Amino acid sequence: MEITEDIKNPPTQSHVNTPDQPPVLSVALQSCDSLYTQRTTLGHLRNQTIAEKLEIVIVTPSTDDLEKVKELLDAFQGYKLVTCPAEAGMSIMRGLGIRAATAPYIAIGEDHCAPHPTWAEKIVEAFELPEQYAGVAVAVHNANPKSMLSWANLAFGYLNWMAPVKRCEVQMIPGSNAVFRKAALDVFGDELLDMFGREGGLQEKMAANGAKFIQYPDAKVFHKNLALWSSTWELRYCVGANLANAKIKQKNMGMGMRAIRSLFTPVDGAFRMVKIVKRLTQRGYKLTPKILVGGFVASSMHALGMFIGFWNGGEGAEMKLYWSEFHRDQHMLPNERGRNVVLDHCPELESDASYQPVPL
Repeated sequence: MEITEDIKNPPTQSHVNTPDQPPVLSVALQSCDSLYTQRTTLGHLRNQTIAEKLEIVIVTPSTDDLEKVKELLDAFQGYKLVTCPAEAGMSIMRGLGIRAATAPYIAIGEDHCAPHPTWAEKIVEAFELPEQYAGVAVAVHNANPKSMLSWANLAFGYLNWMAPVKRCEVQMIPGSNAVFRKAALDVFGDELLDMFGREGGLQEKMAANGAKFIQYPDAKVFHKNLALWSSTWELRYCVGANLANAKIKQKNMGMGMRAIRSLFTPVDGAFRMVKIVKRLTQRGYKLTPKILVGGFVASSMHALGMFIGFWNGGEGAEMKLYWSEFHRDQHMLPNERGRNVVLDHCPELESDASYQPVPL
């Protein structure tokens, strides 16, 4: 979508609940339709130990349903609602959210990733280390671990950041569910609107500016992953096709070169599978048939998506990926839907009187 002046300067509603203190951390959320889509994530954020110090920024096509989530938003230092059409895509929406944020650190959240109650507190702790890191990678836990395809999709998306992880400096952090020092992003100006795409190169450009990143395992999130065959095929195909599209544009490939490159896509799939096995082994994961078969299936789907993408150009794949980012429960097994995944992993919180119900 063309970035017009209307997109660059969208309507924004600002609400400050506690004007006597500035926010210490902003959380940028995106919605494909309404504010209500983020109700569950807002519920998890309301349970943060420093919820009253958080600023919430939601980029959404419509704010008509504000009353449905107003009670949740009142728990935070303040919130901003940025109006942007869904067709703008994820990268632009995230860039707008970052630009609207006012805290010194900003997290990129999702409607299908639930932070542990101490997540925000630990993020601030990581940024206050003497090393002055530009970004923090959290420990990503599998919210629906019983599914073979869930493990495969988590490994493809978060292989380097899957729990268990060690506290250490890392070369990259993920684009989703990562946290950035806002000053390290502000230097890119409007260019940032294009840099949060799957092949946007944000991390590399930050590193070129001298940015350092840290993996901080005490900051924990629980990520819901696709578990259905049909959903997994569409996701893995689109990721592969989108990667092919990026390579075609980067190298200005003609049809002949694209045809030759397509023949090597099985090697791409095999390389990713080997990488997954190697990294998981290093982490101490038991390589069960569930993980191995799931990884092989996902790698094969990815390679096929790349193959087709080199032939048809892969146009439109990134927008299809955008729509798959929302309403994740529909892509999970029936017995995984409508659950508080934080309580599933941390049942001791149920006896904590301060832990509030999360709308599901």
